[in-house]
Amino acid sequence: MTGKSYNRRLWLDGCLDFFHYGHSNAILQAKQLGDQLVVGVHSDEEITLHKGPPVQNLSERCLAAITCKWVNEVVPYAPYVFDLAWMRKYKCQFVVHGDDVSTDAEGNDCYRHAKAVNQYLEVKRTDGISTTELLDRLLNSTPLSTYSISPSNIMTYESILRSFASAPNGRYLDVNIYMYTPSGLEEIIPGVFSNKVKLEKSVLYLDGNWSLFTGMHMKTLKACAETFPDLPIVVGLFADDKCTEKPVLNLLERTLNLLQCKYVSAVIIDPPSAKSYNILESLKVKFGSLIEDVSYPDIFVKDQNTYQVTLREEPTESFHILDKQGSEAIKQRILSKKQEFEDRQRKKLKKNATENTTIHTCITR
Repeated sequence: MTGKSYNRRLWLDGCLDFFHYGHSNAILQAKQLGDQLVVGVHSDEEITLHKGPPVQNLSERCLAAITCKWVNEVVPYAPYVFDLAWMRKYKCQFVVHGDDVSTDAEGNDCYRHAKAVNQYLEVKRTDGISTTELLDRLLNSTPLSTYSISPSNIMTYESILRSFASAPNGRYLDVNIYMYTPSGLEEIIPGVFSNKVKLEKSVLYLDGNWSLFTGMHMKTLKACAETFPDLPIVVGLFADDKCTEKPVLNLLERTLNLLQCKYVSAVIIDPPSAKSYNILESLKVKFGSLIEDVSYPDIFVKDQNTYQVTLREEPTESFHILDKQGSEAIKQRILSKKQEFEDRQRKKLKKNATENTTIHTCITR
């Protein structure tokens, strides 16, 4: 659902657990309805009460929200049952939510107070993805073949790829998407990448599985962008069957996670590993003299919140190590509390009968 800008400041809240493209698509659609978007994130305690234990803690979920390019402000500890006072405190006129029903522990509509005063806007819920679905893949070791998407089929999803390649205002194309082919890079979604490389004629490149989009991934990209603000970040994304281990997310899901990230300027789908692939040569063929150099980040984690980045002329293993560690940490967190998360899944399935029923409301625009 899209619409014109009304100089409005909007509120959207949620758990944002196991951050995935269903979350970011709701955020994008909300941003397209206004000018400023404030995102409230529920506490661990309230999520546990109403849904079951979250996979990620509050600070991790807030990091995911502020890393999304369509978010202007993040508010932690937002109440699970929507509170008009919270929204008004942050000078927002409407709350935005998907067209599915969200209920509290007693089975009541969480947004009933906003609907009662016509300060509720709906966007379309994204089908086919949820935290519940991702947990199921891990808890039941779902075969990759049941959810994999090949590079040759990626343009089946052109519409959502274009949407996610949009700028921070959600209204025009910004991020370029390329497909690797033996004969060179094929542009499948245009953006403004060529404008971004004019200053330094160089890019920062890192590739990986990106099996999940975790705090380690976000902090790495943030450190790269803040340390070298003039270098556009180009990300290589291995195909499902070429990842170094079975990815939790398929190629489309991993691509969308990177496209929504405010630090990414271009995505290359299905490249060989940088250790055996001359990305500079491919970029020179594509852009000519516009690009003269490619740098590779060498990342040192000083502590949980301090990532130091230096540049190398050749690829290093530092990001590949973090790439694996970030995803593995989340997997182990879930498997170590398997019973708790299985109970969560059963609780969620019981709520589905209510929450999957769409409420059609009269919205004032």
